[in-house]
Amino acid sequence: MRPDRKKAQAAIEYLMVVAIALFLLTPVILAGEAAIKDTQDYTDRLQVREALDKITEAAKLVYAQGEPARITISFLLPGSITNVTIVSDTLLYAVTNSNRTNDEVAYLDFPVQGNLPTSRGKHAACIGDWQLRQSDRD
Repeated sequence: MRPDRKKAQAAIEYLMVVAIALFLLTPVILAGEAAIKDTQDYTDRLQVREALDKITEAAKLVYAQGEPARITISFLLPGSITNVTIVSDTLLYAVTNSNRTNDEVAYLDFPVQGNLPTSRGKHAACIGDWQLRQSDRD
């Protein structure tokens, strides 16, 4: 056999090994990508839940202390929030991830009014007079 034929055979064998390895790794890569996306979705929902918990705890504290009590809290929101609703004693953040919408809800024992942010980032909210108001961004 000529030396250049041996080199060509070695190159083809190397390409076959690489192709088979890539073929076998494809399902692992796809599963890893799905796991990363699921983790991001879960993290977004946890951030919203933590923000709602901070807001409701502060609102309960202000309500218990009575007028003119006020408190300013800061919280972090993900970019996947599509809507926020405040109705009577209910706070609702709609979080859209992976083409599905999940509602994170918090209930209070008293009515509240005001507005809350939906944009991504760190926010501050002033809670007083049983109202929720958005403050300037930190």
